[in-house]
Amino acid sequence: MLTREAERYVDKIALPAAIHQTAEVLDLGCGPGSNLDRLQRLGLPFARYVGFDLSSAMLAASKSPKTVLVDFTRGNAHWLPFTRGSFDVILSTWMFSHLHKPGQAVREAWRLLRPGGWLIIACFTRPPGLPGRLLDLIEPVFMMHCVSPDEVRTWSGLFDVKTFFGGYNVVACLHKK
Repeated sequence: MLTREAERYVDKIALPAAIHQTAEVLDLGCGPGSNLDRLQRLGLPFARYVGFDLSSAMLAASKSPKTVLVDFTRGNAHWLPFTRGSFDVILSTWMFSHLHKPGQAVREAWRLLRPGGWLIIACFTRPPGLPGRLLDLIEPVFMMHCVSPDEVRTWSGLFDVKTFFGGYNVVACLHKK
């Protein structure tokens, strides 16, 4: 699986460093709630989880556990309907590749982070050279827009960025001091 190494980094390094018992977590592009399942599978404690997705079909497929405060909201990641400083951790896995303005979504997510908060983004990226140019041909078919690793490095608050699978995946961890 082409995302396995990046997923392992999120599970073993990024999330354990960011999540704490009182954390309020926003999952951008939550789909059917896979990251909620991830947090529970890893045994990471948190106080509240908000899943956010553009697709009402994905939100309808989500499951809500009885042990934590969980909410699912529909909307666009470029304009997040939450107040400034609402979340301790914002997690987004594989959604940023579907945004045409990923920088705007990063700025919106950054606005929602509390001081000391973490924004963790795993996404497909545009590798350099011929593979990147080939993506130009297939991105429209899959309704994707892969960011370049160089673009990721311009995101405000960047604490760490790791590339995986020959530059096709990146995990970016942004920390708001």
